[in-house]
Amino acid sequence: MAQANFHTSYLLESRSEFGSSLQLDLCIDTARQSISGQCSVRRGCIHFDLSLNGVYTQLAGEGASGTPLQVELTGNPKHIPLRDSAFILRMTLSPDWKAGKADYELFSSQIDNALVTQDTARLWVD
Repeated sequence: MAQANFHTSYLLESRSEFGSSLQLDLCIDTARQSISGQCSVRRGCIHFDLSLNGVYTQLAGEGASGTPLQVELTGNPKHIPLRDSAFILRMTLSPDWKAGKADYELFSSQIDNALVTQDTARLWVD
C-alpha cells in the first residue's frame, strides 16, 4: 500500500533569459491527490517565497516504465493577497516522482520545458 503523505523537493532549471531558479518543497497527500508547499524564487539578487497548492493525476496510458504524473500548482507570495495567481505550474513527472519537465508562468513571464530534478539534499523523512 502506498504512503498517504510524503515530502519531496525539486529544483527547476530553465535556459530562458526570463527563467528563475526555483526550489519547490512539497507535501504530497496521495489519499486526496493534493499537494501543498512552498516555492523559493531566486532571480539575480531578488529572492521571495510563494505558497503553493494544487493537485496531481496519473496520465492515461501505461508504458514500460509506468504511468507519468501530471502536477498542477498555483501560488502567490506569502502575505500579499492577489486576485489572480502569480505562479502557475504544470509539470510532468516520472512515476517515481524523481524527474520531469515543467512549464510555468511567473508574474506573466512564460517559461517552457524547464528541467525538473529531485533535490535529494533537501529530502527529509517523517
